Amino acid sequence: MKTMVDNRCTVFRYAGDEFIILMKTNKEKDVSDLEEKIRERTSAFNENVGRPYNIGFSIGHDKYDKENDDADSFFKKIDEAMYIDKARVHRERALTKDRRKT
Repeated sequence: MKTMVDNRCTVFRYAGDEFIILMKTNKEKDVSDLEEKIRERTSAFNENVGRPYNIGFSIGHDKYDKENDDADSFFKKIDEAMYIDKARVHRERALTKDRRKT
């Protein structure tokens, strides 16, 4: 993951199988570009490595609000966003699985 970020980012492991990337930016596009890069590289890895499993993940992000957030409230917001993405990923997988059956 560290190879996908630039010097505006700090990457660290959180809660075992979760990772956090803190990015210093004011632009939503920077964040969405990074998310897309992570998804594309992970997809390429899954297609090219030939392992009997695929790496999968969900992403949650939000902007830190200096006036209203502390570390706990900020992590809660990104965790909630991650679970929304996780539900989306599961729906997409179920649709893909259903399409393969037909």
